[in-house]
Amino acid sequence: PHNQKKCGWDGGDCSERNDDIMKNYTECNFGEIDVGFLGDGRCHKEFNNPECGYDERDCTKFNEKYPDCKTPKNPWKIGDGVCDYRLPEYNSEECG
Repeated sequence: PHNQKKCGWDGGDCSERNDDIMKNYTECNFGEIDVGFLGDGRCHKEFNNPECGYDERDCTKFNEKYPDCKTPKNPWKIGDGVCDYRLPEYNSEECG
């Protein structure tokens, strides 16, 4: 959560990595989400779009398996082996 613009990219610790990412995804809206989440192995809704390379390809399998699942904030929770029964958006026909 510290690798955000408002936190100075973790006090500058993440600047070099972020510069590389942002050069590759100039149209990606990083907003207030931690840039380090892009391409971290988990699909994040905020980056699941062409401008962000579908979260640097982290969302490719999710999009193929659940093409109509658009609701969950954290798509990586779908099919992760944990029953999110208190979160109805994760328990729908569209989301498996």
